Amino acid sequence: MNNQEPTNKDILKAVSGLVSKVDKIEKSNSSLVSKVSEIEKSNNELMEVINTFAANTENRFQGMEKEIIAIKATMVTKDYLDDKLSDLKGDLVVLMRKEDAKLCGLVDLLKNKKVISEEEAKNILAMQPFPQLV
Repeated sequence: MNNQEPTNKDILKAVSGLVSKVDKIEKSNSSLVSKVSEIEKSNNELMEVINTFAANTENRFQGMEKEIIAIKATMVTKDYLDDKLSDLKGDLVVLMRKEDAKLCGLVDLLKNKKVISEEEAKNILAMQPFPQLV
């Protein structure tokens, strides 16, 4: 080990080395700050795109929700459909009974005028949908 005092030249050389290192650190920090700034800018752009997408998706779901509510409001329920089908069946049976009465009257008329025989009249009246056992 050398116990000699450092000279001004030695101190100046050491300080110059430190200044050079500080300059390198400042340049790398400046570059790092620039890169961080670019990353922040990219993140902001990405967040804007995500927010736009989220808003559009929300609007689409709200539109779909309104459509579903409208469909539910006009949708036919099973009970409603069962009631309507029962009513229709009843109406059809009434109409068929009226037609059956006409047929029975016609058969009686034909039988009375001797256009068809008693046996033929019985066969006709025994047919579906409302067979009569005479």
